[in-house]
Amino acid sequence: MAYLSRLDDHELAREFEWVAPDGKRYRWNVEGVLTQTFGHAFYHRGQIAQLVAGLGGKAVDTDYLFWAKPTPVSPPPS
Repeated sequence: MAYLSRLDDHELAREFEWVAPDGKRYRWNVEGVLTQTFGHAFYHRGQIAQLVAGLGGKAVDTDYLFWAKPTPVSPPPS
């Protein structure tokens, strides 16, 4: 949380390098890596739902909000 709260345009544009498991080197900016990290699971849950439906099954709700179980609240009094 401390790192994310310090992000500014300069830090988001900062590029860094890493070595992947296959030994290849890559370079990307912080914003791109954070975007990939944030959205990666959504992509795969969509793939799974599509495969299940394509095989004739009934896909379940894969929304994070469904599984995170937010706390329900009563509506404010009128």
